[in-house]
Amino acid sequence: MEISGERQQWHKITLSVDGPHASEDGNPNPFLDYRMQVEFRHPASGLTYHVPGYFAADGDAANTSATSGNQWRAHLAPDHAGRWTYRISFRQGSGVAISDRPDAGEPVDRVDGLSGEFEVGKTTATGRDFRSRGRLNYVGKHHLQFAGSKEFFLKAGVDAPENLLSYADFDGDFKSDGHKDNLIKNWEPHVRDWRQGDPVWQGDKGKGLIGAINYLASQGLNAFSFLTLNIDGDDRNVFPYTQYDERERMDCSRLDQWEKVFEHGTRMGMHLHFKTQEAENVHLLDDGHLGPERKLYYRELIARFAHHLALNWNLGEEVGLNSNPSTQDKKDWGNYFWSNDPYQHPIVIHNGHKHYDLLGKESPLTGFSLQTNKPDFRFVHPKTKDYIRRSVEAGKPWVVACDEPGDASHSLVPDDEDPTRNNARKNALWGNIMAGGAGVEWYFGYKHAHSDLTCQDFRVRESMWELCEIALQFFANHDIPFWNMVNQNDLVSGADAYCLCDPGSLYLVYRKDSGDVRLDLTGVDSGFDVAWFDPRNGGELQLGSVKSVTGGGQVSLGNAPGNQSEDWLVIVSSNGKRGSVSQSAPTSKTVKLSALNDFEFTPAGDFVTGYKDNARKAMAINAAKHQGVFAAAESQYDGADGTFDVVLTTLTETDGESVYRVRIDGKLVGEVQNPETKKDYGPVHHRFRNVSIQSGDTIRVEFNSDSNGKVPEGDAYAFSRGRWRSIEIVPAGADTTSQHQRTVASSAGNEFVMNYDPAKAKKVHVQTDGIVVVEAEDYDAADRQTHRTWFLTTKDKTPDVKPDPDPSHAEGAVGNAYLELLPDTRVTHADPLVQGVSFAPRGGQCSVLYYPIEFKEPGRYYVWARINCTGSEDNGLHVGIDGRWPESGQRLQFTGHHGKWQWDSRQRTEKVHTGVLGKIWIDVDQPGLHTVMFSMREDGFEFDRFLLTKEQNAMKSKSLEDGPKASPRR
Repeated sequence: MEISGERQQWHKITLSVDGPHASEDGNPNPFLDYRMQVEFRHPASGLTYHVPGYFAADGDAANTSATSGNQWRAHLAPDHAGRWTYRISFRQGSGVAISDRPDAGEPVDRVDGLSGEFEVGKTTATGRDFRSRGRLNYVGKHHLQFAGSKEFFLKAGVDAPENLLSYADFDGDFKSDGHKDNLIKNWEPHVRDWRQGDPVWQGDKGKGLIGAINYLASQGLNAFSFLTLNIDGDDRNVFPYTQYDERERMDCSRLDQWEKVFEHGTRMGMHLHFKTQEAENVHLLDDGHLGPERKLYYRELIARFAHHLALNWNLGEEVGLNSNPSTQDKKDWGNYFWSNDPYQHPIVIHNGHKHYDLLGKESPLTGFSLQTNKPDFRFVHPKTKDYIRRSVEAGKPWVVACDEPGDASHSLVPDDEDPTRNNARKNALWGNIMAGGAGVEWYFGYKHAHSDLTCQDFRVRESMWELCEIALQFFANHDIPFWNMVNQNDLVSGADAYCLCDPGSLYLVYRKDSGDVRLDLTGVDSGFDVAWFDPRNGGELQLGSVKSVTGGGQVSLGNAPGNQSEDWLVIVSSNGKRGSVSQSAPTSKTVKLSALNDFEFTPAGDFVTGYKDNARKAMAINAAKHQGVFAAAESQYDGADGTFDVVLTTLTETDGESVYRVRIDGKLVGEVQNPETKKDYGPVHHRFRNVSIQSGDTIRVEFNSDSNGKVPEGDAYAFSRGRWRSIEIVPAGADTTSQHQRTVASSAGNEFVMNYDPAKAKKVHVQTDGIVVVEAEDYDAADRQTHRTWFLTTKDKTPDVKPDPDPSHAEGAVGNAYLELLPDTRVTHADPLVQGVSFAPRGGQCSVLYYPIEFKEPGRYYVWARINCTGSEDNGLHVGIDGRWPESGQRLQFTGHHGKWQWDSRQRTEKVHTGVLGKIWIDVDQPGLHTVMFSMREDGFEFDRFLLTKEQNAMKSKSLEDGPKASPRR
């Protein structure tokens, strides 16, 4: 018997026992004729969970493809820290697994009655990881709530492809059984999104699908859905059984591989939408009734996957479209989940039929999975309202998400077919939210490329993902209590508009089109502030023509601060109760100029004419015609005179690192280059500080196409298109970048808030002779050292921290002193890799050191580090600057003589694990004080000093030397 997993609150903890040896095709049938049930109890709270167990073959079936063994398992996701106890019931008998009788069958010797206890600590998960928030529960409202953080959940994700699990890297003969084998996926376009340390199985299988989840998370989405049974239907490749015609025997290795995907989804903050049957499968099991086949199928889903924190059980996709099961059958399905899922996850059903018969207090359903049927999404808002209203009237409020907005033929088409996304944004995304809905999942119409059955590349609809993230970030950044708000469209008149409100306190008015909007505040005796939000581009709140209104009757909300013909969200909030909302309105000095709307091309001399990329909201160069050349565009500044910071927003491109120059009235403000990236079109914000600008000055942006020789195209390589989106003129020194911008600006994909104020620095290093040299131990501050700490080792002192398998290397370190990350638990590749503890795939995740440096010269600085490693698992580090972790600073890799101090500046890549020399750098945009940061990649790392230089190969021939003398401190 073994307890495994991270013993922390909300984390997956696995109880494994050596039970009867069995096989998938053997007798007794291990899925039907044995029943493992575990009672987990938290004595301090009295909480008890009765968790079904399952047959796990050899315990590592995902990697071994084993079909037999003696391993049996149950998973717990504990709500509380502290002591937990367990007691196992293990019984044998014909059909005992699906019997409701506790005493059915006979006890299995040596296993039945086993008991014990274990301790659970507080969670250490952070960021997107749902384990930092707890289980997502139905709480009698129209939105779900996390049990740990108490946050409410608003969803935006993908409902397609429905055959997401029809994947070539999963075990099973479904790939060659003659049933729609042409629809098997490899997810190849997303292999590049897989990151070192992410899960794989059987060597390197799984990278495509795991990478796809990474990509969705990087776009700010938080949900994906999948069918788990489509033996009949459109695809016919997804099912848990060993064979297409089998109904009583499960494929242990394939289900174990599914679990790896779902577990990664949970860690990436993705809600799991289990669609338990396709429409054509309603009568597949027990002719649609709750019989032995259906009970077994549901039990296996619950046993293997119910520990995940954010999921819902969907009783069926389009139930009623091809068949119309009885009300009792549908209630029986739902009641089985409600009674047997120990965590009682939300239960929904999808409309092929209206399912009004499932409303009410006695229904097991907690919500509805809505589908509409118009390509312009016009029915999303009224249908969401209808189900919300009916559920309230029936006495049990439903959580209503629109999981297939649009129609089957078109719905969300690829970016190149709908560059504006006007209908999808207005009618579906904001239509559901403003009706009081729980969010959307997007369906891909079958008449278009990358459809509901054929999609393997989520990037083709990326413009919609950006709009979804803008919406989610609005509610998060401004603390909007959407879970307590109701739709009252009758309060607004004039333009086509929605109204979601907490009457008397807060009103959100979504104006879909141009025209004056009036809000009825009759009977409300108070004043309100008025601000505007741009749902197309995001950013901070803005002030329109009306700054405030007073209740007592109908009031005009005035004109938007920008294009009057576009959609806007108006925030009308009680004076003094706006919190973060009131603080978000920009000062009058802030001017934002859009590349699409405010700049025009100025071709002359060597400058070519570019084009406006509406899908990306950017200016660009046609790289098919113009390669390695510049285009230029100009706009006139009409704001106040003064000294400002200028923020240029560019988009990363995988095929090249474009160069950008900004000129004010002909004078060069600065030149920057995009970082290398694995993600196309990620926004990067380049800041030029203390720029003098006067009203009437011409602002000019020059940008080029560039190739890095990495993306083949025909007989040559592809070129970037120099895409950029905007110029923003902001008060000098002001941190006007939103948390959303700080997040997406990090090409590593992680959310990082710098817990350090360089203005209070005590150790500031000063650049001399064009370089910076700093001793590692001469840092000014450190944080994020919960699991691994930077310890100082000197010739006279070695830290007393275990485990630390390496001897002291103080002799040979400059000044006989260096830093080491301890404890060092991952010494060889066979040792456990625990992300966020012994290994950090992203910069800023763990153990951060801050070095304030006064730079005399801006430019690109190559980062060299003096390192001593003793193996393959203590040789990685990350580098960042000013709170950002650019791709060019990720995965600094040591390659050299083990056990010797040596300079290196290599970047580990997917193709070259030993690192590519000269690829680690940081860009310094302006002279002055900047904060250089180093953070852990691998524990056990030994760090002596670092060098910043504009010379790419500065220490290549001097790798074993001490290096230049340390820079002075001011």
